[in-house]
Amino acid sequence: MAAQLPTQETTIDGMEFSVTLLNGMDGILQLNRLIRILGPGVATAFKGGVEEGGSVDLSGIGQAVAMITSALTENELEITLKKFLYATSYKDTERGGGGLLFPANFALAFQGRTSTAVKLLAFAIQANYGDFLGVLVAKGRAALAANRKPTPTTDSSSGPSGV
Repeated sequence: MAAQLPTQETTIDGMEFSVTLLNGMDGILQLNRLIRILGPGVATAFKGGVEEGGSVDLSGIGQAVAMITSALTENELEITLKKFLYATSYKDTERGGGGLLFPANFALAFQGRTSTAVKLLAFAIQANYGDFLGVLVAKGRAALAANRKPTPTTDSSSGPSGV
């Protein structure tokens, strides 16, 4: 008998989901896909670094969004959704219905609920890479802190030279 992959459950916007985690090989392959698609855009978004007060310079955010959306084609998005949610089951207490999202129920389950689908994808990514994402976020914060821009200060104790 084949081993069953672990699942994680969540409720999003009144819908109950059971997300089956990716197997080891698919997890590594999908991580590579996510880094390839999101990495350059995220790096661009934070290229301005962090101000000393802790605010992030997001002057590159427009360019970053353009980079991500050009890399995340419709085909890439469909593949990503199917890979992360291929064995996800749902129960819709509001409208009724449930079962596996793919291949037939995804469009109906999320009709008029696009934000719920995005939240579910984010949950599935977090469920699969939570430990990795935590390390990545910590490393990113440390790198941003190391690149803090000093806040210009004025020294009022000294007057103009020669005075």
